[in-house]
Amino acid sequence: PYRDPHADALVAGLDAAGLAAPLLRNTAFKLHYYQSNPNCRLQLLVDTQGQILATLGSEDMAVRIGGSNRAAAMLSNTFAMRPGAFPLLFLQWMKSVETGMAMPAAVELEHQFAKQTRWAAVSGLHRYWLNWGFPTKPDDAAWKKLAKPLVRLMRRVDASGFEPRVRAIAPAGLQLREETCFDSQMAQPKGNFGFQLALDAAHLNWRFDTTLTYTRYRVFRIERGGMTCGAVVIAEWPHCLLVSYCNGDDADLLACAVLLIIAHLNQGQNRYRRVILSAMHEDMVALFRRFGFSPAPQPS
Repeated sequence: PYRDPHADALVAGLDAAGLAAPLLRNTAFKLHYYQSNPNCRLQLLVDTQGQILATLGSEDMAVRIGGSNRAAAMLSNTFAMRPGAFPLLFLQWMKSVETGMAMPAAVELEHQFAKQTRWAAVSGLHRYWLNWGFPTKPDDAAWKKLAKPLVRLMRRVDASGFEPRVRAIAPAGLQLREETCFDSQMAQPKGNFGFQLALDAAHLNWRFDTTLTYTRYRVFRIERGGMTCGAVVIAEWPHCLLVSYCNGDDADLLACAVLLIIAHLNQGQNRYRRVILSAMHEDMVALFRRFGFSPAPQPS
């Protein structure tokens, strides 16, 4: 497991492999996420000379599948500093958890999943972007380097104008209120989704601590008719918003709440700010796409 004395070796390994991995270079992140809670840890593969060859993060959490709670662990920060090193950590981790989960990931990790018959893709789970950046690459042809800024300009969506359109279709009485932390009502909505996180307020307040310095988490209570019916967490940076968590009484309520929060945060000079979310519920995906979200284009 990662400890403070590994800090220099970890950065050296990332540098040698040409890996950015900004969070693993951030001392405050590692201290909070991997060293302050026994349910979250960063495993290292280290050789006899003390060089770090691979990393694998894991966060224990409860999930509800078909109405029953199950212990699970979510993968994070998986990196290989040398070819072939990561599978050793990955196979050991698989043996240690009842249920393993990973969000849509890098191609290399997808290949590891494909080799294991126990892994299955969740149907319809994709990552969606608003205002995809169409980044230029050093090996892009000259015409692509010229065209991508124009495409970026033509495809951008002004999120500041979402609210009237969302209110026209949102459940009556939907209101949002920003909070500094979760309470039990926010953490335990009455939704009956086939798959959802089942985290208590203590876990959520640790995971989405609004006082952290390396990421600004914005926590919003969803209310309807004066009653709490869910919550949404946004991770905010100057260039980007990430929908980090949402749970609520029903899908329409949740999707509308997410869009209203994006409209609230992407105002003025931030109205074209990039937004990232993952979703698999058909109704929610349909609404997000209606407001301009789309999967990231395939490399070309």
